Amino acid sequence: MTLKRLSAEGIGPIDPLSVDFGDRVNLITGDNGLGKSLVLDLAFWQLTNSWPGEEALRPMRSASVGSVVDGESAKGVERGASYVLGEQRWVWSKGRPPMSALVIYARANGGFSVWDPARNYYRDSLDPDLGESPRAYLMSQSQVWHGLSGAREGQSLCNGLIRDWVSWQRENRPEFDVLRKLLSALSPSDDELLTPGEPRRLTPDDVQDYPTLRTSYAETPAHQCSEAVRRVLGIAYLIAWTWTEHQRAAGLRGWSEPFKRLVVLVDEIEAHLHPRWQRTILPSLLAAVRSLNAEARVQLIGVTHAPLLLASMEPEFDQQRDRLFVIDLERKTDGSKVRLQPMLFERKGDASAWLTSEVFDLPEAMSIPAERAREKAAMLMAPEANPTVEAYAAVDNELRAVSAEGDVFLMRWRHFGEKHGLVASR
Repeated sequence: MTLKRLSAEGIGPIDPLSVDFGDRVNLITGDNGLGKSLVLDLAFWQLTNSWPGEEALRPMRSASVGSVVDGESAKGVERGASYVLGEQRWVWSKGRPPMSALVIYARANGGFSVWDPARNYYRDSLDPDLGESPRAYLMSQSQVWHGLSGAREGQSLCNGLIRDWVSWQRENRPEFDVLRKLLSALSPSDDELLTPGEPRRLTPDDVQDYPTLRTSYAETPAHQCSEAVRRVLGIAYLIAWTWTEHQRAAGLRGWSEPFKRLVVLVDEIEAHLHPRWQRTILPSLLAAVRSLNAEARVQLIGVTHAPLLLASMEPEFDQQRDRLFVIDLERKTDGSKVRLQPMLFERKGDASAWLTSEVFDLPEAMSIPAERAREKAAMLMAPEANPTVEAYAAVDNELRAVSAEGDVFLMRWRHFGEKHGLVASR
């Protein structure tokens, strides 16, 4: 299953919204507050019939959302819902989503939303004592680590990373093999592998055994690692848990084979990551899915603010299967409009070039004082300008206070001053 098209009217700042996704990697960037996360929320809802958070979106006026989804056997399945203002609820105009992929949404707040067609598609249980299965597994950051309980007393929907990791490792279960492969693939480098250590207890009055990570300098309890490491551990665990539990549920339902497609939604992919890790995280995530099964396929829709992440995709980006989108605020005399536009992915060579491209639209990849000093210098170097020695000296002092030694612009500026007699030749 892949999400081919998403459209919406009357919702959020991007109005109307219309976007055609590629079937592999889709990256969305843009300024804060313009609706990037909303696109991911709507995508999850259209794919699963379930909102990724506890509260459904409630517009202040009539609204509609539509999508086109490709399943394994059915292509171009149209879906849609309208918001009935008088009834304060969403009404689906078309049926259920195609049942052919797992959907995992890593939210910016550290929580996750997971949809499994083998566990969430059939909500009405044959046994009334078991109650209904949830529409989707909605987990806070704490629930990812400590477990998610069901509606029925004593029902456990997910054991959580801490208990699952330890039991998988102690019992040498196949799930631990999957987790270990994912951790290896998502590691920041070959020199900094995310390697499981031995589980251990932390205090005399806590009988819980905790998973650990082994590094060249320490063995650290997983839940005490940095925020960056914990988020990547959460992604690895949720992929392993979703993949292996789906296989088990598919077997219990008597399916001939489980699904091998994933749709992965990630908000702020680079969150908390060091630049060195930002350069590897997206190619690593694609490799991690491939490590599950040779036939595994993924569609990724991610939000990012990181030029290094885009630079890391230059060797990987496939114009036929991948897409880059930019959300911009267009200021006009008759009012401002927020637009989501596809952008041609062109190799820039380095992160600085991405910063000053149309994608991020910064005039200079430097501090604001340095940018302003250069703007003043550029005005004095314009053909129509006639700078005085005093004007040149004032800008020269400002430039040198904010520029690095050997800066190319500073060298051009010095040459300009010497050529026009504004500064003594060296």
